[in-house]
Amino acid sequence: MIEKMPLKNIPLLLSLLLLLVNVCFVYIWGYYLNKPFSIYFISAFCLSSFLVSFIVLYFFISHNLNRNIKLIYNTITDLNKNIEPSSKKKLDKSLKDINVEVTQYTNQKEKELTSLRSLETYRKQFVGNISHELKTPIFTIQGYIHSLIEGGVHDEQVRDKFLNKAAKNASRLQTIVEDLELINKLESKQLLSTIIRFDLNILVSEVDNELEIMAKESNVKITINNTYNGSCIALADKEAIRQVFTNLLVNAIKYGKDGGFINIGIYSIPGKWMIKLIDNGIGIKEEHLIHLFDRFYRVDPSRSRKQGGSGLGLSIVKHIIDSHNQMIDVKSTFGKGTEFTFTLEKG
Repeated sequence: MIEKMPLKNIPLLLSLLLLLVNVCFVYIWGYYLNKPFSIYFISAFCLSSFLVSFIVLYFFISHNLNRNIKLIYNTITDLNKNIEPSSKKKLDKSLKDINVEVTQYTNQKEKELTSLRSLETYRKQFVGNISHELKTPIFTIQGYIHSLIEGGVHDEQVRDKFLNKAAKNASRLQTIVEDLELINKLESKQLLSTIIRFDLNILVSEVDNELEIMAKESNVKITINNTYNGSCIALADKEAIRQVFTNLLVNAIKYGKDGGFINIGIYSIPGKWMIKLIDNGIGIKEEHLIHLFDRFYRVDPSRSRKQGGSGLGLSIVKHIIDSHNQMIDVKSTFGKGTEFTFTLEKG
């Protein structure tokens, strides 16, 4: 009851309780003295005690308790933007109302602190990852150049070999920088999508043809399974979606088994196309799935770097799908294969 009562009413309630106690005290005192007090004395005593207690309690609450609550409340309304400033005076609020606002504030700040800790951890991991990714090709290029300076340039066979390897690592650096720039544009929404209508069947066939040689060299077979009879018209940025298919297929080929397969399925669901890419490659352990779309995250770092690439392919895929307000999901069983699923709007 008290917790729901405005603070300004608490002095009145407590004063009335004291008045009741005083009345009982006077009657009991008169009873023991065998000399009952007159009604005028009792009335004057009770009225004066009521006024004194009310003034003292009201002064305490208004000038002490309210001052402290005001400091807390002002801090809450200033720092917590999710709480609308109230037009009520502080004494018009109940303890329950103040408790609710303090709880909202603490919950909001706890979420913000958790988010900041997560961002700090991610920042540290990102700085460490990008330093490692850039360090390897830079050191390799430096090594080849120093070898040429120290005399290798005079040996035509060594010179050509080292220059080719240096050029290959320079290309890797360029790929990393270009992919980082692309992700930055996607995150800051600087990359304006050109949304057009196009046939998914044709796009998938084009990507399949582009990767045909790579798939044959890895002895991996790509099949396209369209369960929808006719054209599959999608509404999206065609070139961005081309990159999504390319990145996913390149990954599946690189980590596929000799004689393995990749199946691309296009399915019709209400208002959207659902695309599944299923392979029977090496698969991914469950603990890695949550980080699979993180920048530079590699399930098997040593093998991944030997395969080449910037380590940003899946992160780019996630950003592109998110920029289309669509979903992407991954399921995998280690040693058996992986399944990527994403959606696109129908055209």
